[in-house]
Amino acid sequence: MNILTVLKPVPIIQIGHLYEHLYTQKLVRFLYERGIFEYIDYNLDASTYYSGLVSVELTWYSEEVAKLIPTIKAITIDMDEDSINNAWNEVESEKQHYFGYSAKEDIRAALQQLDQQPWQDLNEIDSLALPIIPEDQNPFYVSTDAFPKTKDLQIQFSIARSEEINPLLPLFDRCIRAASANIQHRLTDSLGIYFCKFISKRSQAKMTYTLIFTTFPEFQVEAEEVTDKIDEALRWMGKKDGFERLLATIDLHDRYVHEVKSDFMSLYKTTDQIVGHKGWQKICTMKNVEKLLRATKTAIH
Repeated sequence: MNILTVLKPVPIIQIGHLYEHLYTQKLVRFLYERGIFEYIDYNLDASTYYSGLVSVELTWYSEEVAKLIPTIKAITIDMDEDSINNAWNEVESEKQHYFGYSAKEDIRAALQQLDQQPWQDLNEIDSLALPIIPEDQNPFYVSTDAFPKTKDLQIQFSIARSEEINPLLPLFDRCIRAASANIQHRLTDSLGIYFCKFISKRSQAKMTYTLIFTTFPEFQVEAEEVTDKIDEALRWMGKKDGFERLLATIDLHDRYVHEVKSDFMSLYKTTDQIVGHKGWQKICTMKNVEKLLRATKTAIH
């Protein structure tokens, strides 16, 4: 397991948060277009802190990502109007509060200045001085306007239990998690919404996984558009051998994700099954992946 942690001090928290979303949008899109997928090839975590800091932590499992690390550290954000508006909507969807700034040109200038500052690699620095930003004097948002109640977007993937499907449920769990990680990026990148949580439920009849997105007041989307984005992501993952890579490393991948600790109990709580190395070898075939994807039902709410 390899980890890149980069840090960037920011003088204005709101601008830093917007920059965080713009940078992660660009980074995920950069990797996705090269057939490199979250959960399968890497995991990403980004945060903005009241202390005046943006952090991005990239954990990767493949050599393809390792070769791109110098490029990733040098990525610059897109600052066209559509990109800024999309990130703006993402931030409002996340915080459920109006963004406190309104002058787009001032924002673009501040973002450009921030983008020109190099990332500080945690492995290469002694220490990092941060601006003093008292939390009680500078709330994350400065707007006091009431934020209208918004409706969440929910996507449910479910599969019916059967004698044929039950032995494959652990594989279904991993495939849906991998697919969901990349579907949620496609939706946030194109719709300006915020991925909030991933919930799994089991019953005697079926297993259901739900992606929940918070939205902004003006948000509207047709179910068909969401379905198209889902189908597009699944086709791209198939074309770029994403599921094949998942199958090849699925047992090892679990240990990476969970810090070299076996994840058998987590899987048991989700699927009622414990799978060992030999078990994964038996069920990890593309024929089974295709069978599971065909049997999956999708609902948009």
